Amino acid sequence: MGWEVQIAGDKPDLHSLSESLTDGAVRILEKEGNYYLLADTFEALTDVDTVRAEAARILQSLSGSSALVLGTVSPFGVGGIYLREPGESDQAFFLVQPAVLQVRGFAPTLVVADEHGNTVTHRPGDPARVHLKNALADPNVAKALRLRGQGELAWVDLYRILEVILDAVPLKDVVAAGWCSETEIRSFRHTANSVGALGDDSRHGAEQTQPPKRPMLLGTARELIDRLLNAWLKS
Repeated sequence: MGWEVQIAGDKPDLHSLSESLTDGAVRILEKEGNYYLLADTFEALTDVDTVRAEAARILQSLSGSSALVLGTVSPFGVGGIYLREPGESDQAFFLVQPAVLQVRGFAPTLVVADEHGNTVTHRPGDPARVHLKNALADPNVAKALRLRGQGELAWVDLYRILEVILDAVPLKDVVAAGWCSETEIRSFRHTANSVGALGDDSRHGAEQTQPPKRPMLLGTARELIDRLLNAWLKS
């Protein structure tokens, strides 16, 4: 028998992911405009509740990866769950998810020639293959992707992702690798912790030091953390 879990989420992004996740421990299958999660870890599961929990865990990492590489706004969710048994009628178990409507186009697949004239295909969802593989093996990667997949990130969310990365790679090594500068990290931390700069969005409830003269913008902070996360995952 085999479990298939329908994914609720942005279809253009699911389409891109389905083109990349065609084999391996986690796969996405497209059927009649719907997208289904298949995973090796489903094979030992015998009841729908454990399948739903495992699917939700995988989709948290997938949401973070998709947010990082495709710009997905809303996290993916578990829709219908199907038990496919050869020679028998399928069993279906439904968990209603809110509809997701995004006015977005499909991310383009690029086909280019390398220096030797060989054709190379670059699919936008390809990094998710490595992200999911690492998330299944490394709790730190899974946590970072889980945090990244929560939607529009506030300062506290960004700070948590930074802490996960710096727990795995010391700051001096991050700077030495060229992922960012120490000045950027210092500015990010100073701004994130400052009530004077951020008010209620600050990590702290009271000012600990003098507010920064030039607070980092939230958009700049998001770009910094995505850059660090991308570099760490690639490493």
